[in-house]
Amino acid sequence: MSDQRKWRTIYGPQDRGKTSRVEDDLVPQQATLPNITAVIQHHELPIEQLCTKLISNKGKPVAPRIVGYYRSNARLMGFLDRHHIPTPSGRALLRLTEDQQVQRMAYAFEASEVGRAWLTFQGCNRLEQLAKQADTASVTAFVQHYLHTHGKPDKENDTTKRRVKTLRSWLKKFVAARLQVPLPEFELRPALAEVELPDNSMVLFDAGVSGRALEHLAQGSRRVEIASAYFSLSGYSRVAGQLDAADMYLLIGNDERSGNDVRFLLQQFAASLELRYAEQQLTLDSHRTMIRQLHDQLVRGRVRVRRFEAKRRGGLHAKVYIFDRKRAHVGSANMSTNGLAKNVECGRVILDVDEVAYLVDRFKYYFELGLPFSEPLLREIELSWALWEPTNPELVLLKILDLLFGQIQPVESRRYQLAQFQQAIVATVLRRLESQDRVLLIAPTGTGKTVMGAYVAAALRNNEVIDRVVLVCKNQSMRDMWIDALRSFRLPSDVVRTYDLERTPRGVSSNEKLAELFTELGPTDLVIVDECHHYRRETAQRQTSLRELLMGPSGTSGPPKALLMTATPISTGVENLQTLLDMATPGAPAIEEVSEVARHRGAVNVSLGQVLRDFGVKKGSYIGLNLQDELRFFPKLDLRTVRYRSDMDAIYDALEDMDFTVEDQWGASSMLDDDDDEAGSVEGRHGFIRALIARRAESSGAALDVTLDRLAKSVAQGRIHPIDPARFKNQLDQLFVLATKVKGDRKLKALLEILRKLEPGTKVIVFTEYRATADYWSCPKNSDTWFYAA
Repeated sequence: MSDQRKWRTIYGPQDRGKTSRVEDDLVPQQATLPNITAVIQHHELPIEQLCTKLISNKGKPVAPRIVGYYRSNARLMGFLDRHHIPTPSGRALLRLTEDQQVQRMAYAFEASEVGRAWLTFQGCNRLEQLAKQADTASVTAFVQHYLHTHGKPDKENDTTKRRVKTLRSWLKKFVAARLQVPLPEFELRPALAEVELPDNSMVLFDAGVSGRALEHLAQGSRRVEIASAYFSLSGYSRVAGQLDAADMYLLIGNDERSGNDVRFLLQQFAASLELRYAEQQLTLDSHRTMIRQLHDQLVRGRVRVRRFEAKRRGGLHAKVYIFDRKRAHVGSANMSTNGLAKNVECGRVILDVDEVAYLVDRFKYYFELGLPFSEPLLREIELSWALWEPTNPELVLLKILDLLFGQIQPVESRRYQLAQFQQAIVATVLRRLESQDRVLLIAPTGTGKTVMGAYVAAALRNNEVIDRVVLVCKNQSMRDMWIDALRSFRLPSDVVRTYDLERTPRGVSSNEKLAELFTELGPTDLVIVDECHHYRRETAQRQTSLRELLMGPSGTSGPPKALLMTATPISTGVENLQTLLDMATPGAPAIEEVSEVARHRGAVNVSLGQVLRDFGVKKGSYIGLNLQDELRFFPKLDLRTVRYRSDMDAIYDALEDMDFTVEDQWGASSMLDDDDDEAGSVEGRHGFIRALIARRAESSGAALDVTLDRLAKSVAQGRIHPIDPARFKNQLDQLFVLATKVKGDRKLKALLEILRKLEPGTKVIVFTEYRATADYWSCPKNSDTWFYAA
């Protein structure tokens, strides 16, 4: 697992829910903050030499045990990884002055696991609130109750006292560092009265006019308070560019796209740091300077950001800008380039003393309710390119190759050994999962997606990235195949059925195990979704439930990892593929052409031609692949369309006048084991049943009989609910009668004519959509030519 990914996973922003115990090595025991910087700065030294670099009370080298404590301290704040290597945040810490290092540590501790646990224990949101409740008795109670102190959490001992002393010392230093942020002297710019507003108007309604008004209002300000649903670097720069020195208080809410999803806010902010999203007139150096300025302002507390938690109080969608508590702008413009410069926005400048005072009072109220959000923004900046100097181009090339192809460690399996092309695919998937939570793997039928998926799970387990595998699949045969593959890698799994997801609105499931998963899944779980194209219809409950499952419960340390797999991502158009990409990478830019998926960060797209070209073995006129020490060949394609006269005209004629409206379309869909994208949108709940019956009828009379029988039993058992039960039953009876009158099978005869022209002994596999059709065609009594249909 990469340093950056580990940092995102362990120390990322989290909604607070139930407090969990904090592991023993994530609890500080030594209070000297400069020693934390020392173990980061001298991380390459052997521990004996590192002992001489740390400050001790007696002026002598510290003991190796003390070095271990300070390494743990640096690790709990996200500055070292588990191998004692500096993370991007750790390297960024070394760039700061000593005072700024303490300020940066304050944010890191506040967002750390032990920091969050302490805040939750005391019912606080921020360290400043915690400082009022940090007497020895209350801190001791926290340590005894939540920390594993050498297996004796309920008794006070020297370890407990040392930790209590460290926590109280840190808290005092961190709060003091935040309070000591003086405003430098600067020359005042012209007051508002001396600045001409656009068109001398207090009411604004045009493109870019809000940004120009804010630039005027910001001049000379020493305190800026902003509430915005959305925040980007360019939006910050438009306001901050007018400030010589000022304190900025920023409250982030949510917009229609993000809801209460913290990850969406961070993804959008991280994207704004990339140069391709910068304003066109900016150079590389000016963009870098702007990012570094924001980092500096966040560290020093000159810019303080909080996030409004929508799930408890409703969403914050206001856009309010207040300057020096004397003038304000209220409107529709978010703090972004689009909001302030491009979109047509509406706003109003407010100078009335009482009106501004009201806005100040409400902002102060909601800002106090907000959760700290400066630390996640600092982390995104430290993960970006802007803080670091250019690197040797040869090293960059090696890094690019590593990112593109990655590498995999050997994984023990009782049965499977990856082919060379599978190794390349698995390595790419694993590399993607280091930097993001989900990946969509698109690979042709026959390339071994099940084995590759099981290998990915085993590799993540061996690297201690995941502890559990959750398998989402459609039917029993797929479930058995996956369980068998996972067992060969000694991996147990929990199984989620599509049927149950259809019956799980808003995460409420009658299936006890599934209900537990909706509340338990976290970053140490891997969800494998096989045949994920079954979830591409946006109106289906199964897709909504799957999205909620992949989000993970609120109040946990983050979402589970997920591997979505399919060979057929498209049914009706590129919108099918886009739906799957949205599940893999929420908030990522949409694609317009199918070809764009090859460059999409959320997908690993494998084409058969590409695999055969790079890894194929030519034998005669055929090209094969080595799979499990066996050379397997893919058939040559000879595409032909064979037309035949349908035997089901009477069925179709009858269906035209029938009404099958039901109360629960999704229930009927699962009962029929169907998820067709087109059928789901035909004439709503009524057309859905009709379309499915028609499609089953054209598949075969056997499939039609099974479908009608299932519908009748489901109505009788109360599994689906017709609007008019009597009419529904009467129509089914009519179709049963018509089905018995169907004589012959012209489609089967057309197929047999093709098969009889083949050379004797030719291997033939017939694929059909429905099991009943496969069973019917495979039965020797139905034809004089025996074949196997799948």
